This record gives sequence, C-alpha cells and structure tokens, in this order.
Amino acid sequence: MVEESEGRLFVVEHGSLSASRRGRQEVVGAVEALVIQAVERHGPDLLLVELPKGRKPSVPREVWRELQGIAHSLASRLSSTLPVCTAFASTPRGFHDPFQPPGWRQRLTGLNRPSDLDVRRSLEGLGLGPLPRNSHELDAVGLGVAYFHFPELFQWVEEPSSRDPGPRWDALTEELRRLWAA
Repeated sequence: MVEESEGRLFVVEHGSLSASRRGRQEVVGAVEALVIQAVERHGPDLLLVELPKGRKPSVPREVWRELQGIAHSLASRLSSTLPVCTAFASTPRGFHDPFQPPGWRQRLTGLNRPSDLDVRRSLEGLGLGPLPRNSHELDAVGLGVAYFHFPELFQWVEEPSSRDPGPRWDALTEELRRLWAA
C-alpha cells in the first residue's frame, strides 16, 4: 500500500501469501480477504491489480494461464469493493510499438526488460521508507508508485452497473482524465 502525502509517497503496508498447492478459487478468496482487511485498516481510494502479460520461459504455459485467470478474477471481484485499475508489468515491444505502450516496470526503470534488481534500484532513490525484501511485495510497491507517476498506463475496471459508484469514483475518474490531458 502506497500513500501520497504533501507531494511525497510513502510505503504504508506490504505483504504476500504463498499460492502454491492452492486452486484458483482458494487463491482469489485468500487474496480478496487480505485486501479487504487492508482496505478496512487504511481506507484507500482505489486498488491496483497487475495483469500478467508475456509469459516467462521459466513458467509453464498452464501455470501462466492460471495466473492470468486469477488476476482477472481479482480485478473483477474487487471492483465491487473499490474502484480498480489494472496495468501490465512489461509489454514485449513497449518502447517500440505505439499500440503496445510500455508496462509500469518499463516506465519506472526506463529499461525494456527490467529485472527485480532494476525495480529495487529505481524505488530506493525515491525515499519511500523501508522497502520489502520479497520481490513480489517490491513489485506491489512499484505498481503503486507507478500509478502516481504514470496513471496513463492504468485501465479502469468497470464497476457492476447495478451498483452506484458514487462521488469518489467520479472524482477519481475526473482526476485521471485531467492528468491524461496535461
């Protein structure tokens, strides 16, 4: 969880869970419960979900598809709790193809194929407070920081039409439109 105060960003909370030996619904339920607890503690304005893109050679195809399903399920289910934005970490031709903009990792580091160490180095110079050692938690912090610096990389997940999103949703949408226009 990243918070902005007086023009500075701070790491408020971070955490992770092990998804090994769990089915998709169990993982989605566990992550959803952790997010809801964090929302109750801190009251954030929106949630960010990273979508997997461009399978890594070390990850089997079926595992990658499962990860994509989990991310999409979480984005959809959590959008009934708070406004949700999604982004890709990296896109294969991010800096070279106008139809595939760079992912948040690429924009944060300025590199086409950023490593975990590149992300850490980019975040260390920002004075966010103590950074997590776990690379997954560090990515979550990086995703939050990227939203503040590069909101154009994020896509809104539409809330269910049966729920009135209220003034906070409208204010966030207007703020994002204003930033895009700048």
